Amino acid sequence: MTGQLIGPIAITDVAHGGWGVGRWDGRVVFVSGTLPGETVTAEVTEQRSKLWFARTSEVHAASPDRVDHIWPLAATTGVGGADLGHVALPAQRRWKQAVLEQQLRRLAHQEVAVTVEAAPGDDADNGLGWRTRVSFTADQDGRLAMYVPYSDQLVAVDSMPLAAAAITAAAPWRERFPAGHRVTLVQSASGPIHAVLTPPAAGRSAAPTTADEGPPSRQPDWDLTDASSLVMVEGGPAAPVITEQVVWAGRQLTYQVAADGFWQVHRQAPEVLVAAVMAALPDTARTVFDLYAGAGLFAQPLAAQTATRKVIAVEGDSRAALRLAANLQAYPAARSYQGEVRRLLADSALPRRADAVVLDPPRAGAGRAVVAALAERRPDTIVYVACDPASLARDVALLADQHYGLSQLRAFDLFPHTHHIEAVAVFQRQ
Repeated sequence: MTGQLIGPIAITDVAHGGWGVGRWDGRVVFVSGTLPGETVTAEVTEQRSKLWFARTSEVHAASPDRVDHIWPLAATTGVGGADLGHVALPAQRRWKQAVLEQQLRRLAHQEVAVTVEAAPGDDADNGLGWRTRVSFTADQDGRLAMYVPYSDQLVAVDSMPLAAAAITAAAPWRERFPAGHRVTLVQSASGPIHAVLTPPAAGRSAAPTTADEGPPSRQPDWDLTDASSLVMVEGGPAAPVITEQVVWAGRQLTYQVAADGFWQVHRQAPEVLVAAVMAALPDTARTVFDLYAGAGLFAQPLAAQTATRKVIAVEGDSRAALRLAANLQAYPAARSYQGEVRRLLADSALPRRADAVVLDPPRAGAGRAVVAALAERRPDTIVYVACDPASLARDVALLADQHYGLSQLRAFDLFPHTHHIEAVAVFQRQ
C-alpha cells in the first residue's frame, strides 16, 4: 500500500534510473536515496504487480560512500533531479558504470567494460555549478518551484546548487510569475542570463493562484547587485537567438541557438562530446551524415575539418533546423535538411552512400527502422551519442544484427549528482 513503511531492506544492487534494488517479503523493491550495501526502511510510493517503488525513510547501516546530500531540499523532496546527491562522486561514477554495463549485458547480450570519465573541473567543484540551463515552474503563489518526481506537486525553491554561479547570482528568486508558467534560466557563451518565460503546455491548466495573473513585470524589483545581468524574454517562436561557442582542435566554432532551444546543459559537455566524436571518425570520410543534428554541434566541426567533405545534417525540429542551416552557411559542401530522420533516410534526395554516420538520437534511441536505413547506406563507421543506457543497449543489439560491431565505448559523467550518463559508442561495419 502506498505510504506504507517497509523494512529492513538490504540494498544489493543498482538499477537504471537512480534506484537501489533490494527485496522485502519476496518482492523486488526499487528504493531511491540509498546505496548498495545499505540496510534501510523505506516508504512505498508505487506498486506495480510484484515490483514496488519506495523512497528511503531511515538508514540503519550506511555505505562508506554515503555523504551529506549536496542539497537538503532535494534530499527530503526529490526536486531538482539530484537523485545521487547523497553519493560521493567516485561512487556515482562506479554506479553509472555498473548501470551501463548491466544494460548492455541484459539488452544487447554483450560484456563491455567501461570507465566513466569526469568532465574537466567537476572534481574540483564537487560536481556543483555545471548547469547552464535550469528550468522552474511558477507555483500557485508565483514563486520559482520544481516538481516532486512522479507527481504534480510543486515545491518552491530559492537555490539550485547544480546551476552555474552566474545563474544562481542572477536568478529572480523573489520575483512572482504567472502560475504554471515555465521559467528557464539560460547562460550562453556571452551576454546576460536569459529568463525564458513559457506558458503552460496546451491541455495543462495553470494552478490556482493568488499572484497577479498578468504578464510579469519587465522591470521587477530584483535584489541584484547588477540587474542588467538578467534579461526576461518570451519562449517559443518569439525566443531570441543566443550565441554558443565550442573550441575544437584550436578553432573557435560559433553557434546560433534559440534561447529556449536544445544545447548540452553541462558547461563542458559541448567540447567534451565534440572531441570524442571527432576523434572516433576517420579523417578520410568524405560523406558524413549527422542525424538528429540539433543546431549543428557536430555538423559544424565535421564540415570545418575538411573543406571538401560532404556533410548531410538532418534535424526534425523546425526551429532547430533553422539554426542548423545558419550555422552551416560558411561551409559550401554541407547541407541541412528539416524533417523526421526515418522519413528522410527513405528519401531519394539524400545520398545513397555514406562513409560515416554520426547520430545523437533522443532518449528513446534510434530504433529498428532508422538502424536498418543506416545499414543500407553501408557506412564504415557509425558514431552514436547516447543519453540513455537502455536505449543505447537496444540499438547496440539492432546494429549487431546489421553486422555493425561495437568497437569502442566511452562514458562521460556530464550530469553529476544525477543518475544520467552520456556515452559515445563507435561501431564498425563487419
